[in-house]
Amino acid sequence: MRVIIINTFLHLIRPAVLKEDIEQHLKNYDFLINVLYTQIENTNAALVGNPNWWAFAPKVCQKFFNQAITLKALFANKVLEVGEYGPKPFEDVSTIYTTLRMQFETHGLFFHLFVPTTNWEVNILRFRLWELDGIRTKIAFRLKLNGPTKDPSLDELYLPRVVKSITDLAYYNILDEKRRKFLFDRAAWRFSEQSLREINSNKWQFSYEQLVKNAGIKDEIYGNLYSHFSMHTHPGYIGVVQSMSLDSTELLIAKYVSVLYSCFVTSFMISDLSKRFAQSREHYESLSDNHKDVIQSFLKAGRN
Repeated sequence: MRVIIINTFLHLIRPAVLKEDIEQHLKNYDFLINVLYTQIENTNAALVGNPNWWAFAPKVCQKFFNQAITLKALFANKVLEVGEYGPKPFEDVSTIYTTLRMQFETHGLFFHLFVPTTNWEVNILRFRLWELDGIRTKIAFRLKLNGPTKDPSLDELYLPRVVKSITDLAYYNILDEKRRKFLFDRAAWRFSEQSLREINSNKWQFSYEQLVKNAGIKDEIYGNLYSHFSMHTHPGYIGVVQSMSLDSTELLIAKYVSVLYSCFVTSFMISDLSKRFAQSREHYESLSDNHKDVIQSFLKAGRN
C-alpha cells in the first residue's frame, strides 16, 4: 500500500501511478462499504425489540454508513455544464474533507459509547448522558418553537427514566458531588475515568478531536484531520486561497488521501462492530482470507 504524505515531494509524484492507486482504493472502499452494510443489517435484525441501551449502537453505525455513501458520491468524477463555457470538471475538496471528518467523529462516538472500557458502567453513563443531552435539546427546541403546551411530549415523559438510569448507577454514585453535578448539569458524556481524576474541572470533559484520537487513530492521520484538512474545511482566508489554487496534481493527492482515509475509518468501524456484536463478528469471520487481509492492512496502516 503506497501512502503519500500530503504536499510533500510533489515533483516526485507520478499522476498515472496515483490514479491507479485511487482506482484500487475505490474498489477497496466499495468492498468495505458492502461488508459494513451487511454487518449493520445482521446486527439490526438480531436486536429488533431489544430493550437494552446498547441496542442503539446500530443506529450510530447507520449514520456512519450514510456518510460513507455520501463520500462515495463525492469521490465520483464530476463534470458540470456551465452555460456558454460548456462542460467543466468540478471537485470540492472542502466538502470531501468536511464529510470525512464527520465520519471519523461518528466512529469516535461509537467507540466511546459502545466499545467496553475497564468498567462497563462507564459506558452506560456515557450513553445515558449523551441521551440526556439530546432529549434536553429536543425539549428546549420544541418549547422555543411552540411555546408551553398543556400535554407533555414523549420526550418529557421519557426524561425521568433517563435521569433515574443515571442516578441509579453505582459508578455515578461513587463520584464526589462536584463531579456528579458537573456531569449531570452539562450532560457531559465526553469523559473518561482518567479525565475525571483531573483536579482541573476544565479537563473533565474532552473535545470531539480527542474523542477521535481516543479511538486509536495514528498521530499522522489525526494531525491531517485537524490541521491540514481544517485549512480547506473552514471558510477562512487560507481555506479560500487553498481551494482556488490547487493544481491537477494536488487535486489528485487530495482525492487519494481522502479515499485512503475513508478506507481506514471504515475498517475501524468494521473491526469495532466485530468486537462488540456477535452477528457482525460472524460476518467478518465468513470472509475469505484475502478479504480479511484487505481490512487488516488498513487497520495496521491507520490505527495504533
